[in-house]
Amino acid sequence: MRVLIRRSGQGKFAAPEIASYGNEAQLQELIARTPDLLPGIDAAPPFVVMREFPLPVGRVDVVLVDLEGGITLCECKLGTNPQARREVVGQLVSYAASLSRTSYDDFAQRASTKLRKSLPEALAAEAQGEFDPDAFHPTLASNLAAGRFRLVIVVDEISDELRDAVLYLNDQTETEFFALELGYLSDGDLEILVPVVYGQEAVERKSRLRRSSVQGADTVIVAARDAYDEYKLRNAYICQPKRSSQPQKLRSFRTGLQRLGFYRSKQIEPEIPQVVKHYPSVPWTAEEAERLKGDGDRNDARVAQIILEDLANGHEHHHEGFHWQVFLLSSPNDPATLRLPRPIVHQPPSAWTQHQRYTLESALKTEPTSTDELASAEMSEASDDDLALDSGARNGHPD
Repeated sequence: MRVLIRRSGQGKFAAPEIASYGNEAQLQELIARTPDLLPGIDAAPPFVVMREFPLPVGRVDVVLVDLEGGITLCECKLGTNPQARREVVGQLVSYAASLSRTSYDDFAQRASTKLRKSLPEALAAEAQGEFDPDAFHPTLASNLAAGRFRLVIVVDEISDELRDAVLYLNDQTETEFFALELGYLSDGDLEILVPVVYGQEAVERKSRLRRSSVQGADTVIVAARDAYDEYKLRNAYICQPKRSSQPQKLRSFRTGLQRLGFYRSKQIEPEIPQVVKHYPSVPWTAEEAERLKGDGDRNDARVAQIILEDLANGHEHHHEGFHWQVFLLSSPNDPATLRLPRPIVHQPPSAWTQHQRYTLESALKTEPTSTDELASAEMSEASDDDLALDSGARNGHPD
């Protein structure tokens, strides 16, 4: 595809000065510095990035590990490299096979060498306290043993052979396999990236088959080791709206949430408070606190008080000047809070969630004792909804 550019005030369009990367290291660095360019990463929980990750069969250009134990392997090739046609597929599969024979301890040791700190410490720093290392260990170990990885080939220009190979592998295997074409143009101080993803639809289709999403969810359960205690003190949940490694990437929640619960120590805590008000991004500054105090809104005044307390006490995670996401919640003893008779227990090895997961208030009200029972209640509620829709349609009321 030919691209022409024109700056404002210029008379005509012209070809850019540079229309390619200088070398593969430049492409690798781009991915390492801007990993949300990779398919599937924009919706992933916080993660760490490592370049030139060593394995017995070679070094992987870029490896990502997220809070839920998800692993992404990325290999970068320029279209001028003959390996970018077919050999890169075998190379990445070889890396994945080698990694699947790697133990958790071996992987963690290799990661710590790259990160210059332990893997759990690095993830905890990215998660701003929302990380459970005890749950992470068995989940990552399980993914390693099962070879559950996301594989991404990054090229500046994709060949028909590579595109067809990626599409075929996605159709015929359970592995998530992507190709990312990152066209690059430069003209003076202007740089342009043209990303095109191959394999996205097939991966999303397989993902839906593996783990169905709860339709119509009105409750979110967040994984937070410290946030439950903070909720009991402040009647609020505070989390980072922007990943520290990706300042422009917001942590998103579904709209219309009515309740928020807490998962820690392998259980969903029994208090499921009502969401009173959600603030997607609040500057943690004295000026913002004063502004919120001055508008006369009771909820805004609550947020202002939380900010001022943190600024005065030097909160461990809620640093001054950062933007934070705030959910004001009903108190544990408020009648609006759904109180279960006991916690909902999750059986290891894998964590029920290391980030956030959605469910239904109606399923929670069945008082499940385990996450398996909760899943059964969610399926039952979905079946009831389907029956109601079918009945309405038969009676001439499809809505």
